[in-house]
Amino acid sequence: MQHTQRFLPAFALLALILAPQASLAQQRIELEGRVSRVDGTRIELSGGLVALEARGAEFEAGNDILRGVSDLTSGTAVEIIASVQPDGSMTATEIEINNEKNPEDSIKGVVSAVDQAARSFTIGPLMIYFDDATRLKKLSAIQSGSFVEATLDVSDGRLRATLVEREKPND
Repeated sequence: MQHTQRFLPAFALLALILAPQASLAQQRIELEGRVSRVDGTRIELSGGLVALEARGAEFEAGNDILRGVSDLTSGTAVEIIASVQPDGSMTATEIEINNEKNPEDSIKGVVSAVDQAARSFTIGPLMIYFDDATRLKKLSAIQSGSFVEATLDVSDGRLRATLVEREKPND
């Protein structure tokens, strides 16, 4: 019994250390944007500001023929469902061609942190900036733990939210 009691604090500490990684790894993020670059099984979106691994992803073509990453070209509009890995990288689980005429860059996911001083919030490993022009819809403030969709402007070389809307997961 004494041996068990001696190891319980060590196991509790280990659980605390691993818990943030486990919750990060369980995050699901939905991304929309145009492919900037394809390098093997790595895809970059939003002018290279978002990168993810696509090895093992399921491809849904809609009306287009899409068999794998090699069928994606720069400028192709896509919708991607990704999971966040323990190291903070993202892996695409589903990739689909977005047939909208003028698709916008966007991200859906759970806000994990908000930094009012830096005017930013985090979804998975991605830092999204906001400013006075950012519109909020169905929420009064960006809060940690909220599931949101952020429409993005990437023209200044960073992910800047133009609209942040509270969503229900899987909408």
